[in-house]
Amino acid sequence: MSDVKSITDLEKFLDYSFRKQKILEEARRRKAYTNEHSEERMECMDPLATLGDAVLDTIVVMKLYEEGYRSKGKITEKKIEQVKHERTRAFAENHDLGEYILWGKGEYEQMDTLRKGKAFDAVTEALIGAVFLDAEKRGMNGLKIVQEFLERKNFFKNNSE
Repeated sequence: MSDVKSITDLEKFLDYSFRKQKILEEARRRKAYTNEHSEERMECMDPLATLGDAVLDTIVVMKLYEEGYRSKGKITEKKIEQVKHERTRAFAENHDLGEYILWGKGEYEQMDTLRKGKAFDAVTEALIGAVFLDAEKRGMNGLKIVQEFLERKNFFKNNSE
């Protein structure tokens, strides 16, 4: 397995310094990795990915509302376009986020397959969840911090670009 980029490098990419490094460490660990290192009792990224998914949904709905969308059906339709798995997976690939992740040995050997599946989608969502959670624990506006990060990294640009 190749070298994993450091947490410091990941914080630079995120343009966010974590107060609770444990949250970011958790966001980097795949379930397969924690299973292979079960004696260390580490948590994996899955709960943070679930949180990140909800945070992303909230940010997108807020943006749509601010853009003037008021029909529930139209908001739902537009939200689905913005948060679909292909978009979050492409974001992880375009920014080489997989290089910051602690993969299981079998996962790493099947990286091409993983890029096509939900693993890269979960990477994006886990990092969103981690930034949100750390910011909130610091008394900051986690939604705003995540939204600004996603805007800086052009997450909301059209897929065709």
